Amino acid sequence: MLRSHPGRAWTVDDLAREVLISPSQLTRIFRTDLGVSPATYLRQVRADRMAELLSTMTIGVSEAARQAGWSNPTVASRAFKKRYGVSPKSFAATHFEGRQHRVA
Repeated sequence: MLRSHPGRAWTVDDLAREVLISPSQLTRIFRTDLGVSPATYLRQVRADRMAELLSTMTIGVSEAARQAGWSNPTVASRAFKKRYGVSPKSFAATHFEGRQHRVA
């Protein structure tokens, strides 16, 4: 559900209600199976979506952040850098598949 609807303003309570378990049980399952909290997983999903957008489309970082589900591009950039080790702008410059390649 988090991957299908990353733009939704999820809370642990909302997600737990959707899957019919308690918030504490949901958090326990995430930590056991994925090694992270639901909130951390959502940030990772959004960062991965941004990476996909930046590597396949000619759009800016703010637009990629918005399309990935973030309302604040600064928060998105911070989360992206934490996940990928580079800023979204640097990532786009080195990973965009549509750019022209120079032949030496």
